[in-house]
Order: sequence, then C-alpha cells, then structure tokens
Amino acid sequence: MARFQTWLKARVRWLARQRGVRQTARYADFYVRWLQHHPNGWFRRGAALLFIFGGFFAFLPILGAWMLPVGLVVLSDDLHMLRRLRRRIVIRIARWLLDRPPLRERLRAQRRTAAPRVRAVAGEDRG
Repeated sequence: MARFQTWLKARVRWLARQRGVRQTARYADFYVRWLQHHPNGWFRRGAALLFIFGGFFAFLPILGAWMLPVGLVVLSDDLHMLRRLRRRIVIRIARWLLDRPPLRERLRAQRRTAAPRVRAVAGEDRG
C-alpha cells in the first residue's frame, strides 16, 4: 500500500505540473508530514484537535477553514475510520485528475464551441 501511495502522490504532482497548476507550499507539506510521523501519538492527536478547533474560527484572519482539513489529515493516521476515508478521497481525486483532459485542451474546446461575437454596425438600429 505504501508503494501505491507514493506512486499516486508522484503521479498527482506530475499531472499538476503538466497542467500548469501551482505546486503546494513545500513548507506546509513538510510540517504536515513531520506532524504525521511524530513518534508521540498524544502530541499528534492534540495538534490535530487544535487544528480542527481552529478551523471553526474561519472568520479570524490567521485561523481559517484551511485548518480543518489539515487537522483531519493528521488525525486520520491515528483513527481507522478517517484513514479509510482519506484513502478513498485521495483515490477519487487521482482518478478524476487522470480522466480529465488538460486545461489547455478544455479551453481550446470552449473557444471552438463559443458563438462568435457580433458587432453592431454604425448607423444601424439596435432595436
């Protein structure tokens, strides 16, 4: 399972680079991984619960809705139900990304199907 997850992460990152999507912040990725693999389980759970609790204060400038998924991801390593849910979501997102055509192709298709713009000729009645 670990090999599949590393392959899946690498594939999703490769697709993101190919489609021109900005990469995730490396610092945030590093700290979430560090927190996920921290040897003290109580520290992990406490930090995850603080993130989840902080996610409910989205109206404050620093705290926000971004904290809720981070807390759930960190907590998912310790709780079996959340771990299963996280794996299913990651697989669904990866499949969705793989099945989707690249952004450039979608934009070209939109341009081809869009109706041509009609300009009004000077002196013509628009009524």
